[in-house]
Amino acid sequence: MLNLIIEISIPLLIIFITVLSTILLIRLILNLTLFFLIKKYKGFKQKRREHKEKYKKENLPTEGELLKSQKKERELTRQLERLNAPEKEFEQELRLAGKGRVVDIVKPIGFWTSLILGQKLSYLVNRASVINDREHEGFWVSMIEAQSRGIGRKEGREL
Repeated sequence: MLNLIIEISIPLLIIFITVLSTILLIRLILNLTLFFLIKKYKGFKQKRREHKEKYKKENLPTEGELLKSQKKERELTRQLERLNAPEKEFEQELRLAGKGRVVDIVKPIGFWTSLILGQKLSYLVNRASVINDREHEGFWVSMIEAQSRGIGRKEGREL
């Protein structure tokens, strides 16, 4: 009987040792893999932290850089003012010349201009200058008013 137990227990012992060693081997492999993965993850995490700190330090301008950029902005605004100076002088000349008066009118070229003025150009110019001298509304406003005052004068008369 002891022989029978020994004969049965030997293969069971071999199977047990094989399963146990396989389990231990798999566990050892998983532990080593996990250890190296954790080590790699910590390395990536550290690099990411360093990269963030470096990025923050690189992108934040220093006081000197801020002063330089402000100086550049001031210089650009001065240059723009210099470029706009002739326009401002021209506008001032226009304001001063705005009080000038119309000396003469050329013959109307366009359809609408000739329609408005018609054949009474000299009459309208004289009438507009009188109105403009009295009311100081501007030449073209006076011209339109002179034309509107002239409309209907001859309607009651027989020719």
